[in-house]
Amino acid sequence: MRLIAFSRPAALVVASRRFFAAEGLEVMFTRASSSRAQLDALLAGEHDVAHTAADNVVARVDGGADLRIVLVADRGAEHRLIGAPSVPTIAAFAGRRLAVDAAESGHAILAYVLLAEAGVPRDAYAIVPAGSTRERYDALLEGRADAAMLNAPHDERAIVAGCHVLADAAARFPEHPGLTVAVRASWAVTHRREVAAYCRALFAAVRFVADPTNRERVIADLAADADMTPDEAARRYARERRAAPLTPNEMGSAIAAGWEARRAAGLAIGTFDLSRYFDPSFARER
Repeated sequence: MRLIAFSRPAALVVASRRFFAAEGLEVMFTRASSSRAQLDALLAGEHDVAHTAADNVVARVDGGADLRIVLVADRGAEHRLIGAPSVPTIAAFAGRRLAVDAAESGHAILAYVLLAEAGVPRDAYAIVPAGSTRERYDALLEGRADAAMLNAPHDERAIVAGCHVLADAAARFPEHPGLTVAVRASWAVTHRREVAAYCRALFAAVRFVADPTNRERVIADLAADADMTPDEAARRYARERRAAPLTPNEMGSAIAAGWEARRAAGLAIGTFDLSRYFDPSFARER
């Protein structure tokens, strides 16, 4: 299966090393540079599965795209709003530039809500489309942006470089959908075995990461998989470790929470209809 994703979180790393082969899957990873390019490639058939923000799928489905979420592995937005060295507080961000992936979906939505709730409305700053976390990190450190939503390890590296934590999305959005798996709805109908197997392997990996007796093995997997020191891997493990995998009902509730964040940002109207975005049948095949 051809996977396109922004990063390799703990569950994916563990699944790649311990569970995909047992399900008869060979998973080829491509790093996404932006959600627009990622979902364009998925819809074009260049990839089979995507790990993306649930909000990205919601926005595309609202525009008529043939996409469905088949799994939400966990909850929590593991991003922090990071300000440049010259921006020590949210109040100091007014009149500055925010680096985002896509202006109307993804973790940019959470940044808009965090800023508005702190008294910095959307029209008080400029938007700089930059792409994935790595590209947003580069924009921040190179002075092309004054704040960005970053996750591990880029947020920690930005702090070491003199940047500041302006807000913690995980604390504000604990019910937000985390690792989300999306596919083309029509493709999933004819490749049901592969999609169900992928979901089972990822479920198994989430359970493995959640079990505290596996801590050292997960940290070792993370350190070996990425350009991370053991200390960085341990901190990443602490941030990404979750409870047991979500039930399909809990996944639906998480997607609904993501839709509510869109509404809070002024980007969703009407009544939420989960069936438009989520096919829970694959998650039930454990």
